[in-house]
Amino acid sequence: MLTIEGVSKRFGSFMAVNDISFDVRAGEILALVGESGSGKTTVGRIIAGLEEKSSGSIALKGESLPNRYGKTEFRIWGKRIQMIFQNPLGALNPFFSSADVLAEALRFSGKKVTDVAIDHWLAEVGLQSFHRHRLPHQLSGGQRQRLVIARALCMEPDLIVCDEPVSALDVSIQAQILALLKRLRDEKGVSLLFITHDLNVVRQIADRVLVMNRGVRVELADTATVFENPSHDYTRQLLEACPVPEYQAKQQETSA
Repeated sequence: MLTIEGVSKRFGSFMAVNDISFDVRAGEILALVGESGSGKTTVGRIIAGLEEKSSGSIALKGESLPNRYGKTEFRIWGKRIQMIFQNPLGALNPFFSSADVLAEALRFSGKKVTDVAIDHWLAEVGLQSFHRHRLPHQLSGGQRQRLVIARALCMEPDLIVCDEPVSALDVSIQAQILALLKRLRDEKGVSLLFITHDLNVVRQIADRVLVMNRGVRVELADTATVFENPSHDYTRQLLEACPVPEYQAKQQETSA
């Protein structure tokens, strides 16, 4: 679905992302993990066209993405690559009702705006028709994130970049949003690049895991392999700092 080759990003003398390459498969949830400052969010913003790369190439279904996004580029690629942000309240216009949010997205993607269409996309993410008239501050944190997900989905993108989409939510709401994302992936076939620092979240949602440290890719493998038999010292440090059952059980078994 997505191919990243030799992508770097420099801010002045600081190399935030250094010659990183990976792919995201069709219908896959790829987790991009690392501590704060590892470059993972910068990678996501570059893919979504919110940041220019310094070098390298990115292709979606074999089509090269532009480095600089103007209005025309956003109209073409913004429909195909959507982004879900960490703070849903900051990602929504405070003066737009839920219906307004979805109507804007539908118009942007060239679709007809109808009450039926709006109610359909609200229902897809577990919201009710009465939520259509509510402003962002009248929704709970979980409901706001569901609305942001509905806005992304109604454009029927190929890829959604999820930047810490559940980190600001309570644990019970986190589980609901993660289950929603997995269900929508299974039903819609959309690929997800899931950016997070929370390895327990990764366990629940990811098919594969890419680990970054100081702007560099240090490990990429299926989720079970990363959690049970990590190949890089940095990955092991992350797992040791987080109570992950699989890794702890493997360590105890090795020690015995």
